[in-house]
Amino acid sequence: MFYEISDKGKLEEILKQNKNKKVEDFMKKEEFTIEEIKKLKNTLPDDFPFFKILDIITFVKPKTHESSKEFKELTEQLKNERDNRIYKDMIKEVDPSQKFGKIDLINDFGKELKEVNRQGIAIFNTLITVGGSFVFGFFGITFMYPGLNLSFGVRLIIGLVIATIVFFADLYFIIKGMDGKEVKKKAKNSVKKGLKKVEETERKTLNIKELKED
Repeated sequence: MFYEISDKGKLEEILKQNKNKKVEDFMKKEEFTIEEIKKLKNTLPDDFPFFKILDIITFVKPKTHESSKEFKELTEQLKNERDNRIYKDMIKEVDPSQKFGKIDLINDFGKELKEVNRQGIAIFNTLITVGGSFVFGFFGITFMYPGLNLSFGVRLIIGLVIATIVFFADLYFIIKGMDGKEVKKKAKNSVKKGLKKVEETERKTLNIKELKED
C-alpha cells in the first residue's frame, strides 16, 4: 500500500530544521511505503513531533484502468456471440434444420431429396427381397419336395416364416447402415465446428491482445 503527502509546503516547513540527505530524498518522492515512512522517523530526533507529518499523510487511491472504446465493443460482441451460441445449443434439439431467422426454403433441398430417394430404394429392395422369400417358401418347398403334398395352409405358414426372417434381417442391416452414416456425419460436422471455433477464438484473442497493447 502506498501513501502520499497532501501538503508538500507544510512538510517542508515541518522538516526545515531537520534536513539531511535522507529527508531530502524522502521529500523528492511522490509516493511512499510504510517502510519508508518508518525510516524517515528513525532519521529524525526522538523529540521530533512526528505526528505532524502523520497528519498530512494520506492513502494513495488505486488507479483504475479505463478500457478503450474498441476493447469494450469487442468484449460486447464476444458476449453476444456467446449468448447466441448458448441459445442455439439449447434449441437445436427442437429444430435442427432451423436457420435462426433466415428464410431459405430451398437450402439443402437436394440433400433431402437424395436422402428420400435412398430410403425409398432401401424400402423397395426390402419389399422385393421379402416378397421373393415368401414366394420361395410358398412354392419352392413344393418343387424341391413334391412328394410331401403339403396343404395350402402349411405352405402359407412356411412362406410367412421365411419372409418374416428375411424382413427382420434386412431391417437390421438398414438400421445399422443408417446409424453408421449418422455417426460419421455427426463426427465430421463436430470436427469442422471444433476447428472453426478454435480459429475464431485464436483470432479474437489476438485482437484483444492488440487492443490491450494499444
